[in-house]
Amino acid sequence: MRIKFVVSIGVLFVLSTACKKKGCTDEVATNYNSAAQKDDGSCIYAPSNTSEFIFIHEIDGSDFQFDVISYPHPAGQNYSVQTLKYFVSNIVLYKASGDSVYIDVEHYVDATDPTTTTLKYSQDIENTSYTGIAFIFGLDATKNVTGAYLNPPENLMEWPIPMGGGYHYMKMEGKYDSLGTIKNYNIHTGASMGNQYYFKANLTQAFTVTNNAVHVELKMELNNWFQSPNLFNFDVYGDAIMGNQGAQQAISENGNDVFSIGTIF
Repeated sequence: MRIKFVVSIGVLFVLSTACKKKGCTDEVATNYNSAAQKDDGSCIYAPSNTSEFIFIHEIDGSDFQFDVISYPHPAGQNYSVQTLKYFVSNIVLYKASGDSVYIDVEHYVDATDPTTTTLKYSQDIENTSYTGIAFIFGLDATKNVTGAYLNPPENLMEWPIPMGGGYHYMKMEGKYDSLGTIKNYNIHTGASMGNQYYFKANLTQAFTVTNNAVHVELKMELNNWFQSPNLFNFDVYGDAIMGNQGAQQAISENGNDVFSIGTIF
C-alpha cells in the first residue's frame, strides 16, 4: 500500500506540472501574460530608447595594444600608450531642418575600462533626419570647476589650482624611443594658466533617428593628436606640458580631426 501511495503522489506531481499554463511571465515584456505559470520563452520586448555614444580608439585606423612601444609617431619615434583618459561634454545633434538637439552631459572615458567607453542617454531623441554630431572635448568654463567631482575616478582628473584649477581634459601617457633611449611622455591637457584649450569636435555625417534613439561610434585617431597643423615632437615638447602654453595650444589645434564617426545604427 505504501508503494502505491508514493506512485500516486508522483503521478499527481507530473500531472500538476504538465497542466501549468505556459506563456510569458516577465512583467516588462510587451506580451506578459499574468495568467501564465510557466515561462515558455516567448517574451517580446519593446526596442530600447536608450541612445549610446561608443568611444573607439585607434592608431592609423586600427586597434592597438597598450604598453607596446611599436606604433610609429609622425615625427619618426615609435611610441606606446599606457594611459588614455579624458572628458567629453555638451553633445549636439544637428537636424536636417536646421534645428538641433542639445544633450547636457559630462562623460569620463578611460580607454582601458570598457565600462566607461559607452555613454548612455535615456531621454528620447526626436525621430527625424540629422546632418551631424558635435561635442566638447574636455569641459567648458561653466563645467570645469574645482570640486565638481567628489569621487574617483573623475576626481582623480583634478588640475592643480595654481595652474588654473578644474580638471584635466585628457591624460595621455606612455613611452617612446628617442634614438634608442626609452623616455616617458605625458600629455596632460586642461585649462592651463588661465587659458581654456578645450575645443569643439564637429563631425558631419547624415543619419536618421528611429525609435527615439541613436547608437553611434565615435572614433579617436591617436596619431592625429601629433600632426596637422602642428607636428608634436615628444623630444621638442618634453615629458610634461601642463604649464607649456605652446604645447597646450598645439594639441588643442590638432584636435580638429582627431575624431570621426564610425557606424551609426
